[in-house]
Order: sequence, then structure tokens, then C-alpha cells
Amino acid sequence: MPIRRRTLAGSSFTLLAAPRALGQPAPPPLTIIVPFAPGSSTDVLARAIAPGLERELSRPVRVESRVGAGGTVALQAVARAQPDGSIISLITSAAVVLPHVTQMRDPMAELVPVALLASVPYVLVTHESRPWQRLADVWQAARQRPNILTYGTGGTTSVGHLCMERLTQEERVDLVHVPYRSERTVIEDIIVGRLDLCAASGRAVGPHVGTLRLLAQAGGSRAPSLPSLQTVSEQSASSFDMNEFIGAVAPAGIEARVLDELSTALIRVAQTPEFVSNLFELTGAHAVAARPEQFAALLDQRTAVISHLARAGSLRSN
Repeated sequence: MPIRRRTLAGSSFTLLAAPRALGQPAPPPLTIIVPFAPGSSTDVLARAIAPGLERELSRPVRVESRVGAGGTVALQAVARAQPDGSIISLITSAAVVLPHVTQMRDPMAELVPVALLASVPYVLVTHESRPWQRLADVWQAARQRPNILTYGTGGTTSVGHLCMERLTQEERVDLVHVPYRSERTVIEDIIVGRLDLCAASGRAVGPHVGTLRLLAQAGGSRAPSLPSLQTVSEQSASSFDMNEFIGAVAPAGIEARVLDELSTALIRVAQTPEFVSNLFELTGAHAVAARPEQFAALLDQRTAVISHLARAGSLRSN
């Protein structure tokens, strides 16, 4: 049975709603929960979408951070909230991983998708001095020299790690995983020759194009910011999509009418040129704006991938 997943995002501010007719009760504020610290991509997205969402809904919107346990604290808070449309949460693809790396009860089962809002493009890169021009060249070298080529990540279960683990399993090659504390350090060590390759966000890689060679992008389709770079699927004829995503979820049990109202408002704002440009400039993410059923399909697809990696032991630290 398909499993649906969801997550949260946040900071804290309140936007004032437009004046209402005398005697008309003000609608309750909408709270957007963010499970990561202020300044994170989810926090930036929440703050960027809040003004437009307030205009669409004609109600105050506030953003609130609830950081802890890799996002579980925020997810559990939203799952326990009343499903009356007064609270939603932003989630990232990390939410799909949580049940596999924590002992906590999965809060995602008590949340429903509202809208898919953004995709963060990831790319596979190597140093320009390496001989590989395409992914096929890397896999050929890895088969000739098992457990010699190295790849760096921003940590176990990071987006880059999950991307590389899925690739190495599908290609049946053995590479050495070197986890770091940050993506920035991974890029630095590829530049100086300590690592062979990595999967990193386009935003992190961008300033180093020329020193780094882009081999492929990890999304299901080419990102608007990388129109000439082939995807993994284009090079391998497989169905591959491991970009990070950001979406909104609500407590299970929410009325269909209320869910549709929230989803429609979020999508309308996410399609505005102002939001699209601000989001990319501030985070490197591309606005997506997809309905709940489309978001649910992505969550189910990613859940299947992560479950497979977990069964194979790929989510454990080296």
C-alpha cells in the first residue's frame, strides 16, 4: 500500500490582514511550521510565500520554527494539531528518511500533502582534470578499480549521499563514501583533488563551474537553470529523480474543501514571477507548484527508493 510522507518549515513573523468590515470576525491566522533553523531553504521559502498567501486567503499568516530531532518535533506537533486549516508545515525530502533513521513513531502517517512547492537541483560533478566526460566513464573506471574511487557527501542520509547510493546500487559499482559535515567542504576537497566526485546542489557547485566538470543532473527533468546538462535518466535510460523537494502538508482529517483552498492559494502564489525569481535568487531552488495528488505520487516514489536503500543497509554510517 502506498505510503504518504510529509514535513515542515519555519521562522516567526506575522503579516497583518487587510481591514475587514466592522462587526465581521477576523479569520484565525494560518501558521506555517518550519522544522529547520531560520535561514534554511525551507525558512526562506516560507517567508517568501507568506505575503502572497495572506493576500490569497485574506487572513494573517505567520511562520514559526520548531527545530529538533531532524524535523520530527515539528512533524509531530502538526500531526497532533486540529485539522481545521489553521496550521500547515513545510517538509523536505528528508521527511521520507526519518522513519528509517529514528526510533520514533512515524508522524508522516498522520499528515496529508497540500502542495509541492519547490525542487532543489542536484548535480554530479568531478574535477575538470579527471578523464571522465559522462557518467558511463565513471562507472567503467569504478568497475576496473573497485573500492578505489571516492565520493564525498554532506553526511550520511544527506541528499547527495542518497543520490550516490542509489546510483552505485543501480550500476552495481563499489565506490568509497567519505562523509563530511558540510557540502561546502566536499566541494573544496574535490577542487584540491582529495575526492573524485560528488552529488551536490547546483547552488553549491555554481561558483566553481570550470574547475568542476558537471557530469549529469539528478532530477527527473532538466532544471531551468541547467538547460544544457543531461539528466541521469537521459544518460542511462532509467527513471531517476533524486532532487531535494520542498512541499506543504497538513494534519490528516482536514476537510477536502479546506485542503483545496489551501492548495489552490499556495499554488497561485508559487506561480507568481516574484516568488519564482526570489526563491531561486535566495535558495537556488526552482518553484514547482503541484497539486496534492502530484505531491503524493512523488512522496510514494521517493519512499519506495528510500525503503529499498534502507533494506540494503545504505543508510548506515560507514
